[in-house]
Amino acid sequence: MTQKDYYDFREEGTTRQVSLEKLLRCALRKWKLILIAGIIVGAFFGAYKVMAIHSKKDDMIKSYDTYKKNLEMYNTNISDYNRSIAEMQEGISNRLEYMQEAPAMQIDPYNCPIATAQIRVVPTGDKAITANEMYSLLYSIYDDIYYGDTSMIVAERQNMNAAHLNELLYLRIYTQGGTMTVVTRGVDEAHAESIRDDLLDVLMSRKDVFSNFGDFNIEVYGKGTQTVVEPELKTLQETSVDSLTRMQTSLRTSQNQLSQLVKPASVPQYSKKYMLKNGIKLGVVGFAGGACLMAIALICLVLYRGAILSTDEIDGEFGLRTLADFSGEKSEDETVLDYMLARIESCTTGKEIGIAGTITDKKLIALAEKLNKKIDGSKEGLRFVSLPNIEKDADSYRKLREMDGAIIAEEVGRSSYNGIRNEIGLIADSGTELIGTVYY
Repeated sequence: MTQKDYYDFREEGTTRQVSLEKLLRCALRKWKLILIAGIIVGAFFGAYKVMAIHSKKDDMIKSYDTYKKNLEMYNTNISDYNRSIAEMQEGISNRLEYMQEAPAMQIDPYNCPIATAQIRVVPTGDKAITANEMYSLLYSIYDDIYYGDTSMIVAERQNMNAAHLNELLYLRIYTQGGTMTVVTRGVDEAHAESIRDDLLDVLMSRKDVFSNFGDFNIEVYGKGTQTVVEPELKTLQETSVDSLTRMQTSLRTSQNQLSQLVKPASVPQYSKKYMLKNGIKLGVVGFAGGACLMAIALICLVLYRGAILSTDEIDGEFGLRTLADFSGEKSEDETVLDYMLARIESCTTGKEIGIAGTITDKKLIALAEKLNKKIDGSKEGLRFVSLPNIEKDADSYRKLREMDGAIIAEEVGRSSYNGIRNEIGLIADSGTELIGTVYY
């Protein structure tokens, strides 16, 4: 590159466009620092978490014991509420079924059809029956109708439940005269009359059950049917409705109480496994955070230094040729050095080539020595001379003006972008041809 070329290629703007991808790559070249930072921060975070958990050992044990007791109580309450709700739902279902099926719930208590009859016990044997025995006999008949086989037989004949049948019966014993009044209710008078007749028929057929009271006959008289107001039936229906309402209210209350139960907040159980597990988790977070922070720090350092991020930043701006790129290598490869010499030989006929750059003097001298050793005997008179710090060293700059050509050697991620531009300007001003670049 000549002086004219330098000023043709140079951009006048002061803003530098930096590729984020290249910036990240530049930072990742220091992967060992990133790894070490991640390990240090991760170890610190992990140790901190382990120590923090260990310091709370007694409190964690107490909290977990309390949590277990509360959880057990919560589960017991849930079980009790669920059982109670299930029982209430079953009771409500049975109550609704009863109200739909029981004949007593279908009859209008203000227009209730009834069938009546009177029963009288008449002794027939030689042995007389006293008034007390007569009274006991009637109560035995009363109990057998309500609680014995009589009601079951009649219910079977009427195709209904025995309990439903008993709700349709009304029996009254009179202390005087040895008589009993039988009243049967029905959905209509025919139904009431049918129940009454079946009841009397079964009672007559079971007279022998009461033979321990002596010989007697059961006389039936005063049969009739009518429609009356039945306060007792009205009370039975209202009681059933009230019972259903109370059960439904209790069910809603229990369901609300169940929904308001709050499960105890889970607390961790202290153990070495728990402590180690959480220490590792926070250690991983710390490792990632430390690595990211170091990467960001390296990126900021690169930006602060204004270092070049790739080989094409300078070469692309000034149209320079890249003679060799060692940025991805651990050391200078002999094959790359040989190819670099071949390119230099084809680009210039000069005998003395200066090597300048912002890298250390040691690297510049080592590169010149390797090239001189490599070309020894291959091209007569070609020689490389290191020119360190041409920006400030007057002797180096004077030598530059005497060179037949110049090479600049820079380090990706370290060499200053502006410093390289200044060196290229100095080489252009010196009148020495800039052959190309070498990168580390």
